[in-house]
Amino acid sequence: VDKHVGAQAPAWVLLEATGSEVTVSIRDEGPGIPDGRLAAARDEGRLGVVGSIVGRLTDLGGAATLETGPHGTEWELAVPLAAMGP
Repeated sequence: VDKHVGAQAPAWVLLEATGSEVTVSIRDEGPGIPDGRLAAARDEGRLGVVGSIVGRLTDLGGAATLETGPHGTEWELAVPLAAMGP
């Protein structure tokens, strides 16, 4: 959040464990990610979000969801407990 939105933006991190998965939610009150920005980064070969976040979670059987707009940005990252080992 500090790098992409600025230190002035409030941010929250929530960690939640259920019987089957662990979910991390990261939310800020920044300006949101501009429409098309993530697709443009992917098309430019910059795979930070697509490869590092979404790809790794998908490989583990998890998911990454994004909600963004003028209200801010929220990522929800979920991983099945089975993927985390014993």
